[in-house]
Amino acid sequence: MLEKKKIDMSEYVLKISQIANQESIIITLMKLLTQKIGQLSNETIQQIESSHIKQLDNLTIHIFDIKNEDGNIYI
Repeated sequence: MLEKKKIDMSEYVLKISQIANQESIIITLMKLLTQKIGQLSNETIQQIESSHIKQLDNLTIHIFDIKNEDGNIYI
């Protein structure tokens, strides 16, 4: 018989909210980068999509320093 697991709804809602926020940041960053440097490579898109929130924050801070995809801004 399957054991039922108690779910803390506040933790669940918070986690969903964090995921939605991160996805929103990713979409916004990709739009900004595409506007600034043009079409992004699949590699760059995958790197952004797999970044942690601290890495995304770092990219956000340095977005004006980026000149092209080959730049030396590390996220």
